[in-house]
Amino acid sequence: MPTTDLKAVIRLRKWEVDEKRRVLGEMIAEEALLRKRRVELKEEVLRENECAREFVHLADMTLGSYAARAYARRLQLNAAIVDAKKRIEQARDELADMFKDLKTLELAQEARDEAERKERNRKEQLVMDEIGLELFRRREGDSVS
Repeated sequence: MPTTDLKAVIRLRKWEVDEKRRVLGEMIAEEALLRKRRVELKEEVLRENECAREFVHLADMTLGSYAARAYARRLQLNAAIVDAKKRIEQARDELADMFKDLKTLELAQEARDEAERKERNRKEQLVMDEIGLELFRRREGDSVS
């Protein structure tokens, strides 16, 4: 396989790794947002409880249904956070595998480049040796005459 083919594959893999990093970053931001919403919900419940203490006559009618809705929202947020964590962990594993594959390709490319450089140097040395030998023959031929 020509080295340019491997270089193209490396460029593609680098782009895929960058894309996976971007997606992982979005997933982490999504998890942070869910965590923030959970904290906000907790603060909201505390405010509602405080308000219920002030307006006891209204709290009997509304606090129960509010508490049930808040509890359901908290369960949904917790489930979403757990799901986000699983997806993040899976994405991290995939990214690690992709990065490992990329490094393997890069090392293979480096080895190819080094082999090509050595072969090029060997061929140049052969040409230089041939030129040197030819010059030697001419000088020897001139000195014999």
